[in-house]
Amino acid sequence: MAFQASIDIDHPPATVFGWLADLEKLPEWETSFAEVRREGEGPVRAGAAYWCRRNQPTKTETTMVVTEYEPLKKLVIESDWAGFLKPKFGYLVEPVGTGTRVTLFASPKVRGMGRLMAPMIGLLGPRLTVRYLDNLKRLINSAEVSDGRAVGQPGR
Repeated sequence: MAFQASIDIDHPPATVFGWLADLEKLPEWETSFAEVRREGEGPVRAGAAYWCRRNQPTKTETTMVVTEYEPLKKLVIESDWAGFLKPKFGYLVEPVGTGTRVTLFASPKVRGMGRLMAPMIGLLGPRLTVRYLDNLKRLINSAEVSDGRAVGQPGR
């Protein structure tokens, strides 16, 4: 099972990627997360681990790891099993005119009862993906600008 959606955001790729790479902000725009915290220190990179408390598909605590990281271009995250679902998702960022196109892609695995729910997940997943991107765009567009950089931009 796999799905994806894209959205154009009228901000430079550095600003948009800054929001995406700050995974502790993920709950602000992706409602399946209640809380995300970095385990360890240093810059975001492949291998960086995060503890998270999820609201969906079940209320649970899991760990997710950045498996691919190309600054300003690509970020891929894989999570431990969250109930019947093992999330894998990521973002592609590309310049478009004076703004940025973000593609959110997901390829979750299912087990147990999740196999029975796969058709519903296949219908709901793309809708949620679009909603999450709309939330991200709204947050970036409404971010306060300080020192010439939008909140969430690298260097803040």
